[in-house]
Amino acid sequence: MYGEAPLTSLKAGYRIERPAAPGEEKAGCVIRIASIGDFCFSENVPKDMQPQSVRPAGRATAVLPRAAVLLAVLLFGCLSGCSKKSLMDRSIPAVSAEEIAVFRAELGEEFPAAELKDFDTALQELKLEAMNNGVSGVAQREERMRAAVNGKTVREALVLGWQARHVRVARELEDMSGRLEHDRQLKDRPGSADSSRFLSNLVANEQDIVAQLKRQLDDADEHLVRWGASAPAIVPAKAP
Repeated sequence: MYGEAPLTSLKAGYRIERPAAPGEEKAGCVIRIASIGDFCFSENVPKDMQPQSVRPAGRATAVLPRAAVLLAVLLFGCLSGCSKKSLMDRSIPAVSAEEIAVFRAELGEEFPAAELKDFDTALQELKLEAMNNGVSGVAQREERMRAAVNGKTVREALVLGWQARHVRVARELEDMSGRLEHDRQLKDRPGSADSSRFLSNLVANEQDIVAQLKRQLDDADEHLVRWGASAPAIVPAKAP
């Protein structure tokens, strides 16, 4: 009776093996019958290399395609369902201070601080915008910021916040440029040496501030362009 083919000594297509028939034994070997498709062949295998019998090769090879399909399905499911959602596409829950705080903490666990810096700046700028528009109180400014970003994506919040930054810096630049021009005129007027030195130092400081504000304005514009947005029109600030 034919036995099952041993796993460790199988070659592709082995189906059955049998002990050597009388006259077929050669130096402690058995005759192994193998088949591949419509072709059959035999070979001598030393008896001491015969392991325990296992399932026939035909059944083993039949399992492999099913296993490969299952593995592919699991891999596809992991890639489609387990992939991390991008930062820009995250929706912001901000109904309450606790809700947005939890959201920000979760972002901190998933993304490095460098990637969240612009988002933090955007939220801060929205609070400053509320303050510059006459909203008094920290809690009230926080509430105005949350109302602006609640339900929006991180990308949308970035655009809102950095547009607010552009407006704020542009107004500060306009104000400081006016002061600089005024103090330059004062410096050029005849006066005491002490007054001249004071005005010279003041003008130098104001020039540094103007240069810094110009860099901040350019930086805000570059950020907005990166996110597919543009700088807003500058509306005159409300009188205090």
